[in-house]
Amino acid sequence: MYALKLDRQTIAVELVFCAADTCYLSKEAFDPNFPSMSIGTVIRLHAMIQMQAEGFKTVDFMLGEYPWKERMRTGTRKAATYRAPGPLLRHLGQTRAADESSRSGGG
Repeated sequence: MYALKLDRQTIAVELVFCAADTCYLSKEAFDPNFPSMSIGTVIRLHAMIQMQAEGFKTVDFMLGEYPWKERMRTGTRKAATYRAPGPLLRHLGQTRAADESSRSGGG
């Protein structure tokens, strides 16, 4: 997570997940009291500069079409969609419920 501070007050954060040589921009939040400073852009660029300095080769803006992504992108790649069948999801939910029950002493 990258944070931007002004007078010791956090005014923007960028949540990033990294794996292998790619960082994924997940969430961004900023104080709306600073509209003229474009702090969303500032924190995003700061994070990207830091990621490059740390050796990461790719920044993935993830899904969604926004004007800022168009301005910052250098290329695109296809996103894959995976769908798990209903019975598998129900099984996973039952397994999780059983695990939680055994941890809490229920059964």
